[in-house]
Amino acid sequence: MRLPALPSLREIIRIYGLRAQKQLSQNFLLQPSSINGLVNCAGGLHDACVLEVGPGPGGLTRAILRQRPRHLIVVELDRRFLPSLQELRLSAAEIGIRMDIYQGDILKINTGDLFPIDSTYVPEAWGSGVNFPTTLNNSPAQFSPQASITDNKTISEESTALVEYKGMRPPRVRIIGNLPFNISTPLLISWLENVANRRQIWRLGRVPMTLTFQKEVCERIVADIWGDQRSRLSVMTQAFCEVKYVKIIPGSAFVPAPKVDAGVVKLTPLPVPLITVPFPYVEKLVRHAFQFRQKMIVRCLETLFPPDRPDLVIQLFKEAAVQPVKRPVQLSNLEFRDLCEVYERICRKNDEIFAYNFRDRANLDEWRKRKDTQKQILGHNITAESVRSHLYH
Repeated sequence: MRLPALPSLREIIRIYGLRAQKQLSQNFLLQPSSINGLVNCAGGLHDACVLEVGPGPGGLTRAILRQRPRHLIVVELDRRFLPSLQELRLSAAEIGIRMDIYQGDILKINTGDLFPIDSTYVPEAWGSGVNFPTTLNNSPAQFSPQASITDNKTISEESTALVEYKGMRPPRVRIIGNLPFNISTPLLISWLENVANRRQIWRLGRVPMTLTFQKEVCERIVADIWGDQRSRLSVMTQAFCEVKYVKIIPGSAFVPAPKVDAGVVKLTPLPVPLITVPFPYVEKLVRHAFQFRQKMIVRCLETLFPPDRPDLVIQLFKEAAVQPVKRPVQLSNLEFRDLCEVYERICRKNDEIFAYNFRDRANLDEWRKRKDTQKQILGHNITAESVRSHLYH
């Protein structure tokens, strides 16, 4: 069965007087070949549960419906698109496809309540019944370093058990989105936190995401060590997901045409994260690491600690066995893993460390005098060479 006859996308835009709003970073994807190519990147959607983010006038929605999913949910912030999406919902119902429309901000919607668990293929979940330790609501504002998630023995045993299931297929739930460029990065970081904690829609299993980003952002996400585009996004996404840069969508495929091309990236959560440290520690350390891209990593990570605790800077590099003379782009994902593990141990033993922010107004004067403080405590400043000398003692 095919979708009932519908007006073309351009006619829908004309009928409802739809215009892309610059303040919402809207660009309509209207080129049929690009739309179908994006949907094909997500794999087979027949009989799947699909979440589409930012459907706009419904071009991508039509292509998804042609794949005959079992259940399609679209989340759209702009109310102007609701009438055209309602037409698609009625057409989907005629061929037996359930389609629901949610009007709201995807950053605020709890995706875990959208699909009922019994509508998905649970045996294809994270570990086929293996109970991997789940974390608390670990947002930096709410996280307490003293709140022990589980002991290291439990993490080790259950991580080993999960490795046996690396060949498991992801569940038949898919996320597809032609994301507005202005929310793509914060949305991705938010979703990575949910992946790490296996909450919201990822409580159903390793739900893959097929998303559009600016071409430059795609290059950052997939960038490898020493790459010019190596960034915080590179480390964060690769720590929790298998990343594939699938294709490029030219700017001419959008209306209005953006000044840059877009790209399609497919992210599939790893059965076992590369970095098993609770997400707030990972996010903070990696963010600090790339705040000064051209400086040595010791200068970047020195900002994690108060000036009167230079011993912790030395401890971080010594226990992680990472050379302090490297630049952030020269660190591998495994080196970031080791730094995060040591940083977590330091924070758990020192209550005040995780909450420290050198940019706070109350800390700025003390931070500007850090070299004098370090000399009083150590007899020398914290430099790459001074920290490196401790690695061999």
